[in-house]
Amino acid sequence: MINRTKILFLPFLIVYSTFLMAQNRTPVNSPDEWSKNMDTTETGLVYQIIDAGSDAKPEPGDMVAVHYIGQLEDGTTFDNSYQREEPLTFNYGVGQVIRGWDQAIGMLSKGGSARLVVPPHLGYGNRRVLDIPPNSTLYFQIELIDIQPNEAFYTFKTEGLDTLSTASGIRYMVIDSGYGLRPDTNSWAYLHYTGYLPDQRIFDASKLRGEPVRINPGAEDVIPAWDEMVQKMKVGGRYHIIVPPDLGYGSAGLPGVVPPGTELRFDLELIHVSEKKEVKPFDVSGKDTIKLDSGLQIIPVKQGKGTSPEKGDVVKIHFSGYFANGELFQSSLKTDDPVIFAIDQGQVIKGLNNAVKQMKPNGMARVIIPWQLGYGEQGNPPLIPPKSDLIFDIELISVVQ
Repeated sequence: MINRTKILFLPFLIVYSTFLMAQNRTPVNSPDEWSKNMDTTETGLVYQIIDAGSDAKPEPGDMVAVHYIGQLEDGTTFDNSYQREEPLTFNYGVGQVIRGWDQAIGMLSKGGSARLVVPPHLGYGNRRVLDIPPNSTLYFQIELIDIQPNEAFYTFKTEGLDTLSTASGIRYMVIDSGYGLRPDTNSWAYLHYTGYLPDQRIFDASKLRGEPVRINPGAEDVIPAWDEMVQKMKVGGRYHIIVPPDLGYGSAGLPGVVPPGTELRFDLELIHVSEKKEVKPFDVSGKDTIKLDSGLQIIPVKQGKGTSPEKGDVVKIHFSGYFANGELFQSSLKTDDPVIFAIDQGQVIKGLNNAVKQMKPNGMARVIIPWQLGYGEQGNPPLIPPKSDLIFDIELISVVQ
């Protein structure tokens, strides 16, 4: 689990995650000429709208495609998407690109184009990014060629809502009080969130990754405000919280993402709560043992229902793995993280694969796997020693053909 002094999930902060340097070093235009007839935003972005485009502007979270040419102050072209014949695609307004770009794209509609002079504090700051020196002013010609609305992403509306406070100093607004379970230290809480800096810029959003974040409230592996507030929520609840620095990332901040001593805001939505499962060996006393010719031994603990998985079927299991002396070495129950794999595709050790083929959905079994069907002569250092016989307690959750 991630230490609370670190970000919940690192956002994509660099514009060019697949950044390729253009071979052409010939300037498209001399940047010296760009200062003419240009406007400046309050943040210091210098821009000229060449064509505003048509239709609606993008909303935060929308997927946009942008063609661009980037130059340094001396006119050197450091990147050119036109040469690659591949526009850059990213989610607008959520911190996936440098601030200067997010600000500029918000001024354009589809088909729009602009010239930008991006000062260092709206670009890469004091970082070196490939051939871009630290503290560089960057010059871009950009063209917004497509917008794909993201209907799944939205920011909470808080107008007219009462602002409440906790004794610790967190302020919050309840958008929806929820209807289900309330998480505690003995449960897993699954959340979607959007994080905002004081200027309302989004620096991270879980929905854009397609899955919620999972935390154990009170375990101190996220920022303190989350540990406190999540335990106030119910499933289905949606809160907007305002986090003082000492309950966020404190005086250290989060380098490159959250400045030191920064007050943060979060939209939090509690999706699901599940009880932390105790890792306890199956009781197999008095149970029959099925011995296969391969040397695999299976002790059914609970009979499932339905059809056993076959080649190519995708299964989901919970498991706890033990050495022959009974010592636990790994369990999916500890993190509520079931394992998913396809049958007979070599994705797990042969003994586990073959044992699951003997089970039915919702069934439970203990499996004794000889080392020849496990990790073999080499083992799997440092966790599994060479020639280790293993014991797995398995629950077959589901089968998808």
